[in-house]
Amino acid sequence: MFETKIVPRVGETDITGHITHTVMPGWFESGRYEIFKLFVPDMDFKKFNLIMAHLEFDFLKEVVPNGDVTIRSRFGKIGRSSCEILQELWQHDQRCVTSRAVLVSFDYETRKSQPIPDEIREKLKPYTGKPSG
Repeated sequence: MFETKIVPRVGETDITGHITHTVMPGWFESGRYEIFKLFVPDMDFKKFNLIMAHLEFDFLKEVVPNGDVTIRSRFGKIGRSSCEILQELWQHDQRCVTSRAVLVSFDYETRKSQPIPDEIREKLKPYTGKPSG
């Protein structure tokens, strides 16, 4: 499992006094950074071959501005050309938000999905399963 720490900013707080849901896509993307590096180790965007096919969130508890959060990330299902990323946002020892994303290995020249290479597939295996909690 990958863990990413995030410090909430005051500007991410909405009128109700909790962190607005609109920042969650960016926070969860930050949590996928180490996952992206499994596909493109040097993070050269000219080599980047992943596209987002699906993204969903479940908001379980409010996230407040007074306390760091941790994004926990793992792979769920790994298909021929796609992979599922399961993530959780934790704050104050409570699971507050869950997310499921589907990334597709994509060939920008043909504009079609492509198989995930076997060498990358092997790198993903140690990080499969559901996030703890």
